[in-house]
Amino acid sequence: MPSPLAAIIMIIRIVFYLFLTIQGLSQNTFNRMYCTKPDEFTGYCITFYKNGTFEEDSWGCMGAEFGKGRYLISNDSMHLYYNLVDTSANVIFLKEQNCIDSSYYEINIQVNSENINDISHCYFVLKDSLEIIDSKECSIDGKCKLKCKKANRRYILALKSLGRLISESYLKVNNCSDIKFEIKKVLFYRSIESNTTIKRKIVKLNKSYLSLETNNTILNLSRYHKIK
Repeated sequence: MPSPLAAIIMIIRIVFYLFLTIQGLSQNTFNRMYCTKPDEFTGYCITFYKNGTFEEDSWGCMGAEFGKGRYLISNDSMHLYYNLVDTSANVIFLKEQNCIDSSYYEINIQVNSENINDISHCYFVLKDSLEIIDSKECSIDGKCKLKCKKANRRYILALKSLGRLISESYLKVNNCSDIKFEIKKVLFYRSIESNTTIKRKIVKLNKSYLSLETNNTILNLSRYHKIK
């Protein structure tokens, strides 16, 4: 049995190590925005928040891209874990219906939107975190029919057009349903899928500058403004 003095020393050491750990973690999360040099046609910005989350925007002649999630800085590496940008407000359940096939749930979708020029190029993807369950193109009048095996589960319903992600929503399927898809919140700029992880090497990181290496290319960013 350790002496009282040894026990006190052990407690002090534990508290000290915990302090160092917390201090190290706090130094690896911050409120800052870094951007490339201002350019009318191309650019990239990433915003870090003290709670360990991030948001990033990039734009160029081929379109724009948006992503958000959680970040982790470990030694000289930055890990970006992308989360789904939920647009569930787009999905309106009209009614549940009797299933024609006893082994499948059927989801009938009607798309209504003034934001999409040609609905016939759109298609829906029903997936979980591991695989695509079903995928179908929309008809010229915006109708689409998906199927999934009977299970009380939550899926991700993605609407895409010409390979570009337009909207992504959580969808809980526990019966055959008719749903209406009103495009209110559109991710015209987003193509980074949820459950994606990107690792970048940190070349330089301080309060004013951030340099990252990706695919042997250096991305130099400067502090844009203070994030509250």
